[in-house]
Amino acid sequence: MQFDSEIQEYLFGNKPVLLSVPINQQVEQYWLQNKLPQHQFPYWAKTWPAALGLCQFLVQNPAYITNKNILEIAAGLGLPSVLAAHYANHVLCSDYALDAMEYVKESATLNKLSNLETAIINWNNLPDNLSADTVLLSDINYEPEVFPQLTILFNKLLNAGKTIVLSTPQRLMAKPFIESIMLYSVLAESILVGEQYISVFVYQNKV
Repeated sequence: MQFDSEIQEYLFGNKPVLLSVPINQQVEQYWLQNKLPQHQFPYWAKTWPAALGLCQFLVQNPAYITNKNILEIAAGLGLPSVLAAHYANHVLCSDYALDAMEYVKESATLNKLSNLETAIINWNNLPDNLSADTVLLSDINYEPEVFPQLTILFNKLLNAGKTIVLSTPQRLMAKPFIESIMLYSVLAESILVGEQYISVFVYQNKV
């Protein structure tokens, strides 16, 4: 790993969660010292409000994860995966960034979770043999140029009978994508995280 880690503590409902995270100052110094372009900044290296909102939703609606097989895609530090593993049968936490998954492994150890595994997965090349009842996605719809590929991903998962739980900040740029998949929404809630509202949607293929 490139950065030292520290532990963040969370409480969702009555469920305490420990999360291993990179030290933010080291991340910022690395980026500045190496003069990396903005698009290479490791955005996976912090916990975003959408992940907190998703966790709040899950403890309020545990049926989506209790005794289920869970897959989180583009997980970053994997806070929803760590929380879900307290309820689920099995959790596969995935991201394209290898460094991110190393912190998730640390978090699994901190929380004494034996049912949480990690994998390097790019949503553009999702394996066909993934076994999951519920797929968790947090703050993935922020770049309009990837919306077509996200739509393909959603259709693939829904056609395979998966339930998708998506949390997203209420950004104007995300609206076209959200509207394009509204047909499959079976539940929508708005959750306040700090001073920001996070939308959480549950999608299922109703056919």
